[in-house]
Parts: sequence; C-alpha cells; structure tokens
Amino acid sequence: MTATTIKNTNLATLMKTVELIDRHSQQATDSIMGLVRTAQGALKSDDAAGTGTAMDAIIGLARDSAAEIKAQATVVGCEDTDYAFCPSRNAPTKVRELQTAANLMDLYIQEAASKIAGVAAVTKAAAGSGQLESLRPHLDSTLLTIHDMASTVQDLVNGTAEDVGSNYRRDAA
Repeated sequence: MTATTIKNTNLATLMKTVELIDRHSQQATDSIMGLVRTAQGALKSDDAAGTGTAMDAIIGLARDSAAEIKAQATVVGCEDTDYAFCPSRNAPTKVRELQTAANLMDLYIQEAASKIAGVAAVTKAAAGSGQLESLRPHLDSTLLTIHDMASTVQDLVNGTAEDVGSNYRRDAA
C-alpha cells in the first residue's frame, strides 16, 4: 500500500471540514461528559441498571461519532494506511496544513473513541456484576477516566483546528 494522495485541495471545503470535525467532536465529547455525570448519579444511588444504560449510551455515542468524523475526514481524503499520511504535493501551504489537521483530528478521535468505548464496556460489566458496593471506588475511577479522555480529545481536536484558524466557535448564549 502506498501513502494516500489527497485529491481535495479546495481551501473553502477543507476549512469547513476541519470546522465540522471540531464541532462534531465538541458536541460528542460534551455529551459523553454529560453521560458520565448521569452515570455518577446512578452509581451514588446504587442504580447499577442506570449506570449500565449510561455506559451503553457512551459506547454508542463514541462509536457513532468516530464513524461520522471518519466520514467527514474522508472528504479531504484522509484514510488509514500502512504508511504515514502525506498531504497533497504541490498544493499551497494552507491546503497542506488543513489536510494534515483533518487527518490528525481524525486520528485523535478514532483512538479516543476506541478507548472510551472499551472503558465504558468494562465499567458496565463491573456495575452489573452484583458487587456494586465493593467496586464503587473503582467504578468512580473509570467514570473519571472516561470524562478525562473525552475532555483531553476535545482539547486536542479544538487546538489542532485552532492552529489552522478553522476551529468551531460556540454561539454566545
């Protein structure tokens, strides 16, 4: 397999794609962090089923968001390859920067989504084991881990988009 040659060098499309990836990432990670708070409340109430339901929602959201962001990154030609990513040759510097940013953002999200889904699955299994009281401190830690992973990837993705001047800005309410 050879390195991917990016075909889309339209600056406006690339800028919009980076912003869309950033926006989707922020919305998904905000939702995941909200679900963690829901799970923490369920855990405090000894509600193993509620904790499991929140973990199912986190797993689904992480997987669905990763797939959606992969599709958005594909607009600029980002693909998983056996070799390093290569932006379009002979393209203007800004185009290459945006292509690279979209690829990095996608890589950050794919890795985080996989880890978040894995930790949520283990958390769900532990919460449903019938040993909620003895596992509570560990479950608290896994929920904080999920929250921290979501927050970290949100910062990484937003920082990458910001570095190329194409980050999503929330409307002031």
